[in-house]
Amino acid sequence: MKKYKFAAGFLLIAFASLTWSFREDLFQVSKNLDIFASLYKEININYVDETNPTDMMRTSIDAMLEQLDPYTEYIPESEIEDYKLKYVSTQYGGIGAATIFLEGKLYVNEVVEGYPADKQGLMPGDQLVKINNNEVKGKDRSQISHLLRGPRGSEVELLIIRNGTVITKTLVRDEIKQPNVTYSGMTEDGLGYI
Repeated sequence: MKKYKFAAGFLLIAFASLTWSFREDLFQVSKNLDIFASLYKEININYVDETNPTDMMRTSIDAMLEQLDPYTEYIPESEIEDYKLKYVSTQYGGIGAATIFLEGKLYVNEVVEGYPADKQGLMPGDQLVKINNNEVKGKDRSQISHLLRGPRGSEVELLIIRNGTVITKTLVRDEIKQPNVTYSGMTEDGLGYI
């Protein structure tokens, strides 16, 4: 009986400690959000030049996410439908390549075998400069996505730079079927791989 009372007491203390720790974390989050909100408000009201609150918030979010792993990404509301179409839905119309922004430049980071990008020889590392004569520079992810996608069978012209050489590729958009996950595991350094 004493063992049960001891175990019950131990569990009660452990639960109280976890609850206290959780409350402390919530307090810290709340406190930091209050500080951030106050600073954000003061800057927008009192800064000597005009500010763009949306840009400031996006910059803050980006800075926060840079502190995490490189795979954590914020998807703004304006891009949710594109995200769902590409990653949640099993099909979308496009070229069969994934892109990534690095240091303000847009690069191909994945080419899906058997799709238009693969058939026309696009390679990971190719820098996309123009899509249908539209400069990529200054465009966001949503705008790039809209330029790359289009009706099945329509053409898209890409101006790329590969190893310093400017190349033009014309791809015919096709229905892209996202494959199911075929493998998952952990790398030696604890990184999850799917």
